[in-house]
Amino acid sequence: MTTELATIQAQCSLPGVYYDIPAEVYHGAAGLSHSMQKHLNPPARLPVYLAEKGEPSVAMIMGTLVHAAILEPDQPIPKVAIKPEGMKFSTNEGKFWRAQAEKAGALIIPHDEWQDVKGMIESIANHAGCRELFLHGRSEVSLFAQVSDSVIGKARIDWLPGGGLSDSLADIKTVSNQIGHEGGASMEEFSKTLFYQRYYTQAAWYLRLWNLLNPEQKRQYFIFVAVEKTPPYLVALYHVDQEDLDLGSKQNDRDLRAYAEGLKTGVWRGYPEKCRKIKIPRREAMRLNNLEHKEWERAFAGGAA
Repeated sequence: MTTELATIQAQCSLPGVYYDIPAEVYHGAAGLSHSMQKHLNPPARLPVYLAEKGEPSVAMIMGTLVHAAILEPDQPIPKVAIKPEGMKFSTNEGKFWRAQAEKAGALIIPHDEWQDVKGMIESIANHAGCRELFLHGRSEVSLFAQVSDSVIGKARIDWLPGGGLSDSLADIKTVSNQIGHEGGASMEEFSKTLFYQRYYTQAAWYLRLWNLLNPEQKRQYFIFVAVEKTPPYLVALYHVDQEDLDLGSKQNDRDLRAYAEGLKTGVWRGYPEKCRKIKIPRREAMRLNNLEHKEWERAFAGGAA
């Protein structure tokens, strides 16, 4: 890291809103991020997560490219190497091509996925709600706020809307489709994603940090732009229900306490060490009891006949 970047990174330890810092500076700066919170269940997982430096998946690369094209259209898209159709990295030709792409620092993406990236970008650009959302605002806004006596919280907002949507924060999510289910951007499926991927806690965390830093310009809503990764690349806009934001805040409070304890003691707790009674999930127990009842009814009906 250059001296200039290191200086900026050190400055980011101070509470404030930062509009123009590079992503690598934000990620390297101290502070509790939402992605870190997701690895505090139990806290022993966090040090492992922080020590890992995994290669970006194709899905992550696709998301990066969609974000770049939509949120920063005036900036050059991160360098991309499109893997030719039919090429295999197990062949000498494929190995050579891959080595050259990696040497150039390019993001490697298969040809089919590149077509999907272009499809998602086009769908968002043609969506009336998205055009309104992205008409005025700032992209990639970094927040650093004092969330407790010992912890700085941080967040990097995809989009800080202006104009008529200046009461909101926004984030783009690329979503997959599953055969036999509604599309990933449908209300039914995205509501599940909202829970299982902890997007509801992300929304609450980002709003908390923004409002702590901007008490005179508080924002109330968090908007997700959900875009499907496969044709016809359908798009949907959702803002998170207030009850779910409240639930997210409670979960964030628990995560914050666990993180502060780990910092203070140096001990990142795992599961409880004492032996505990365990039961199958209540929903499964009800399902099994219901099946048993139906089998009894069938047997009784057969005997009566």
